[in-house]
Amino acid sequence: VEYLDTKLDDGTTYEYQILAYNANGSRSLPSKRVQATTKPKPVQITNFKATNNIPKQINLSWNLHKNPEVTSYKILRSGFISSFYTTIATLPSNTDSYQDLIGKDGEQYSYKIIAADKDGIDSLETGPISGSTLAIPNAPNITYARIENGSVVLKWNPTDNRATEYIVYKKDSLFFGETLRYNKVLTTEFIDKEVRAGEKYYYRVSAIDKNGLESKTSQEVVLSLPK
Repeated sequence: VEYLDTKLDDGTTYEYQILAYNANGSRSLPSKRVQATTKPKPVQITNFKATNNIPKQINLSWNLHKNPEVTSYKILRSGFISSFYTTIATLPSNTDSYQDLIGKDGEQYSYKIIAADKDGIDSLETGPISGSTLAIPNAPNITYARIENGSVVLKWNPTDNRATEYIVYKKDSLFFGETLRYNKVLTTEFIDKEVRAGEKYYYRVSAIDKNGLESKTSQEVVLSLPK
């Protein structure tokens, strides 16, 4: 004779007794009390980390679980302002890292991780921890804009030490709104000799880091070359 007690809590001790009934409904004395303990949850995963300095992806890492019965890890993710987590990956137990490909700059997410054993028992969650993709650099600040000897001279201050080069944007009315782009400006100064007397010119500057991420453009400056 057998009875299976199901839907019990993990790692919990329960106590049982059995009574017998005859055809007249008379009840026997209870049996001796016995105890049984359900299998415990795997311990939580340790050293769970997330990056914040990689373009368009967040790398997660953790220590491998020491319990040989653990068969997989579940990665859960939530938006930074949301409390709802969804499973984004289920990984084998010999995996200690995961690359979450985001595709956007400066995006932030929260993560949790769970270990599951061969019987489908989940550990308690580790986390949440936060990670983010690398944000774009800060925009430069134009500090000098003058007409000198028939040329436009621009100077700016770098506001982000990640900047390795700059882009200068130029527009005037003759281009019907078209914007010219001067790439790979390696200093914080730009001299434009291709200007015409009597025309008005609009300039903006952006910064580029070693990953090719471009900042927003600086404030716009307007210069007119007198006739």
